Amino acid sequence: MVLSTFQQLSGLRSSSKVRGGGLGGDDRGGVAVGNEGVGMIFNGDGDRSRGGFEDRGRGEGRSHSGSRTDGQTTVITGESGGSLNSVQRFMRDFHIHGTPHEESVRMYGDKVKVIGIDDGTCKRFKDEVPEGRRYASVAGLFNTGTNLLSILLTQNCEFKSLKGKDYNGRMWQVPWGKHNPVGARGAHLAPMFKGKGVNFEDVLPVVIVKDPLTWINSMCKNRYAAQWNQKHVDCPNFLDDKGGQIPVTVRFGDKDWGSRVYSGLIGMWNDWYNEYHDTKEFPRIIVRYEDVLFRPEEIVNDICTCAGGTMKPNFINQEATAKNHGTGNGKKQSEKKYGDEERRVVGYKDEDLKWFEENIDVALLEELGYKLTGLEEALADLGRVGNR
Repeated sequence: MVLSTFQQLSGLRSSSKVRGGGLGGDDRGGVAVGNEGVGMIFNGDGDRSRGGFEDRGRGEGRSHSGSRTDGQTTVITGESGGSLNSVQRFMRDFHIHGTPHEESVRMYGDKVKVIGIDDGTCKRFKDEVPEGRRYASVAGLFNTGTNLLSILLTQNCEFKSLKGKDYNGRMWQVPWGKHNPVGARGAHLAPMFKGKGVNFEDVLPVVIVKDPLTWINSMCKNRYAAQWNQKHVDCPNFLDDKGGQIPVTVRFGDKDWGSRVYSGLIGMWNDWYNEYHDTKEFPRIIVRYEDVLFRPEEIVNDICTCAGGTMKPNFINQEATAKNHGTGNGKKQSEKKYGDEERRVVGYKDEDLKWFEENIDVALLEELGYKLTGLEEALADLGRVGNR
């Protein structure tokens, strides 16, 4: 069963003082429950802040738009400029904040998740591919941390039998192109590998995935080869004016591979990762971006060991941005951004969150250790607050 943020926090909330003051951290109040301010106030891009407007209770805080809260009704803009969704309102009423690492544990658990590491995949790869031919190579959708993972593997994992040979056992990407669907394997060769005589069977794909809610927001900022008809200023926006899905077209690889049309951003995430998840043709493992960010040494060690490599004695982290194109964040900025439970749903309207919950592949979400949005619980609890 996929637990939402609110189901996980229910124990914390029930044992905490809900009314008065503000909960946790050293920010103060801001959302009114009855006549006493509680919770935290964030500015428009999710950062905690103080000062600004006063509500009718004791709390004080500042919103990005300078909107006012009146008793039990909160109207504060989020990052996209619209009103807060119900999940954000719930979080500001009852949420107990922590450090980015603490909040990441509440969202993603305290252990790394690697699909394939415990089902014989690693043994199969090492049995099928001799030691002197093994490669670990990264694959993943746009905006999922493929560059970061490639750098960490290059800096920390050795394949001694391949030292001095092409790629030293760590190809920057899978030979069929890291962003291409799994169907490109055997049908396409990325330009950097042409003329190199690469054997696809020698490659263990390390597929990296990101929480679909934060991934969709990343796609709104940088679409890469994905295109969709976005008539509205706000993004994400899953539905057109008639209530139908907005399809996404992705031009993969070069002209010999072509493009593909997905039902929408959620459909793109579902389809792309399910194809890798379900393949039985070759060994592969699937890792989470959030583990690469918050537990890099542990996850790189798991990948390296699975592929038959050896970890270097002193782990080298990646503090600067891993991207040499577009916009990217360094490690501290990324931890702050992805270790913030409210920011996970910033920019979404209630109808977006409802559509997400109805259309995301829940089985895959659960296996990866990702949670639903908690919209239903938030609406129910906000209703109870309003009736106090």
